Amino acid sequence: MENEMEEKQLRFSSCYITGWGSSVLEGVLYDTLQEAEVDLIDTGICNQRSWYDGHVSDNMICAGFDKGGVDTCQGDSGGPLQCYSKDMERFYLYGVTSHGEDCALPNKPGIYTRASRPERVAEHRDKRMIGGENVEVSVWPWQVSVQYQPNSSAPFTQVCGGAIIHPYWIMTAASCVNVQKQSKLLIRAGSNRLDVDDESTQRSGVARIIRHERFNPVTLRYNIALLQMETPFELNEFVHPICVPDEDTADHKYESCHITGYNAQPGDDVGVLQEAKVDLMSRSLCNGPQYWNYTVAADMLCVSEFGGGVDGCETNLGGPLNCYINIEHSYFLIGIRVKATSCGEPNRPNVYLKVYAHYYWIEREMNNSLH
Repeated sequence: MENEMEEKQLRFSSCYITGWGSSVLEGVLYDTLQEAEVDLIDTGICNQRSWYDGHVSDNMICAGFDKGGVDTCQGDSGGPLQCYSKDMERFYLYGVTSHGEDCALPNKPGIYTRASRPERVAEHRDKRMIGGENVEVSVWPWQVSVQYQPNSSAPFTQVCGGAIIHPYWIMTAASCVNVQKQSKLLIRAGSNRLDVDDESTQRSGVARIIRHERFNPVTLRYNIALLQMETPFELNEFVHPICVPDEDTADHKYESCHITGYNAQPGDDVGVLQEAKVDLMSRSLCNGPQYWNYTVAADMLCVSEFGGGVDGCETNLGGPLNCYINIEHSYFLIGIRVKATSCGEPNRPNVYLKVYAHYYWIEREMNNSLH
């Protein structure tokens, strides 16, 4: 009964089918994963004589369109019907591809076996914070690695993360570049992992470091810096800037927020780009004696997941807090990581500088560099 109540309370705003199946009966399978949005169709309609004539039972779901044209087909059996709930802000596995009549015919939508309980799709993405979840750089194309070479015989290694905000500009934490010489810094973009050069990998030296003039290395107030590139990044699907919010934009409701960075935890996935979904946490709670003990300043914010990997290691200082704003249909750089803990240290929320609180400083410094 509890499972039935949970299912009835879910309201789906959209549903998708995915698979590698052919688009026609007995056709060739696709090499790349295909997706299509479908409508859920009432069982009563689906059971009409000219449709499935009463053969759709209560444990089945009809999805597609009355005019046909979109459907699962041969090779898609067992694939997911996944639906998004705005209330719960996540996808659910609502059904499994079962059968149909031919493919994409009018009045013959796809038939799916109803999941006994709608399961969250990839729920581990919300929960697994130590190390995060591997992700392609094309999902977060503004993510960069800020690297440092201490001497000419040493390799470049990551010291911090950062985000592309313009082909010529990277944003990171001032504490990342407080002592380093710009000539020994390298920015690496478009990479899925740090130990392998992808075809999409781009590099640029740093022409100029602009730290906030009020940056305090003790309190970490105003912990923000801009890095001007020697050569601009070539923008494409793997390398692209993120939007910088002003305070009005930041007031809008966030659909979801993710932190990203290159995994610093030892193991097979070390150096791999990872993501983790997070929730924002009240500053008053974050500043409590059990957490940061009143050291979180007014221009900072906290996220409520704890752990290491993406979020808990010093080499991911300066990395982005990426939040999606529905009304703008875009991701915005809401924060940059400014407080680091030991990797995997428990009970330490992640602390980020509010980028929007420094919007006019960012705009001023970038404009001044043009003169």
